[in-house]
Amino acid sequence: MTLSSTPLSDLTAANNDPRRLLEQADWQLYIDSRRAGELGQAALDATQDQPTLALRGDAYLHVGLSLLRSGRIEPAIEANERARASFATHDDTRGLLMCEQFDATHL
Repeated sequence: MTLSSTPLSDLTAANNDPRRLLEQADWQLYIDSRRAGELGQAALDATQDQPTLALRGDAYLHVGLSLLRSGRIEPAIEANERARASFATHDDTRGLLMCEQFDATHL
């Protein structure tokens, strides 16, 4: 499910801070979905030792939307399901609604 990504070396300010990476991904979501997915993947990589961290739901969502928009449907659905599970675990209504948006886009 990992996105093949370009180096994120231009993110020196973020320097793998997952919250900062996801803030940037939010800005990129509708402008450059590939970049948003790369940032989401970087946040997942930075938090791999914390699998229950709430913000991983947002990271999976960015990865999933990027994959969906690039036509990689199966891994996109897998990422969205991981996002949905994280959002449900953390009672994140906004996140669950974003997963519904993914479902509507996928249809």
